Amino acid sequence: LGMNDIGDLAILGALQKLRGGIVQKRRAIHFPGCINESYKFQCESRNFFVKINRSLTADQMFEGEAGSLQGMRYAGMNAPRPLRAGDLPQGGSYIIMEHIPFQPFLMMESTSQSALGEQLAMMHLHQPERHQFFGFGLPTRLGTTSMENDWTASWADFFVDQRLRPAFELLYEKKVKTDYVHEHAEAVCERAREILELVSSDMRPSILHGDLWLGNAGVSKDGSVSVYDPSSFYGHSEFDLAFRGWPADNGFPGFSDSFYTAYHFNIPRADGYEERGDLYRLFHLLNHACMYGEEYVKFAEDLCRKVLSDSMAP
Repeated sequence: LGMNDIGDLAILGALQKLRGGIVQKRRAIHFPGCINESYKFQCESRNFFVKINRSLTADQMFEGEAGSLQGMRYAGMNAPRPLRAGDLPQGGSYIIMEHIPFQPFLMMESTSQSALGEQLAMMHLHQPERHQFFGFGLPTRLGTTSMENDWTASWADFFVDQRLRPAFELLYEKKVKTDYVHEHAEAVCERAREILELVSSDMRPSILHGDLWLGNAGVSKDGSVSVYDPSSFYGHSEFDLAFRGWPADNGFPGFSDSFYTAYHFNIPRADGYEERGDLYRLFHLLNHACMYGEEYVKFAEDLCRKVLSDSMAP
């Protein structure tokens, strides 16, 4: 199998403890924009999907993903079952989960997107009496960016203090060139707080995927729709719709109207939906600018201007 590294041998040992039998084949799997190594391990009795990060420890990288998958599955969402996450002896970490064989391109079909829209709404509506605070029980990763998830009573405070403002600060730390965004970051944060305080008092936290776009969903061979690569927390359900109207051409189309129609059949749009959507989309644009470069800066600048100009409208 060409696995002579001590870390790779540690993964083989972990697979044996999961009683899959002898590893018969290993195949590398490549995803656009993926920051980890990904493999399918074919074993005697079952197959596994393994992700490896050679620099980050499990508590920095994969424990949050395992918790995210468990949280979504508990709320009824189809997602891979996490089986084990751990550190590698020479640094880095891994996660092992069940392998779901996805069918290429079926997620593009309207029936698949409708099914996902309905399933997402059901996940967001799951057991409203159980959750009173916004956050998560452990830190997660959104791509390469660490996400803090301290429990907070107010959605406005959680989003501004643990999502939006840290994204502005990271953009500044990385010295991404955008004078307008740097100069107006605090004004945008205060405007975001004003907008979200209007709905925070009556909002019930929902378990979220946290990074839901078309590339993080697939259709398995049995025809069911599943999601993966989450960065979950308990938050506002509309946050999972942030990629609607995504301005940047990143090579992958967004969800179709079928997805949103099915979702809003179960959770109708509320007043202020578009204005809040701009804030959630802005957070993702800032994070993309931090991870992938300045091609996203113009879109972030435009959205900052829109957020602030809307505050000046009569």
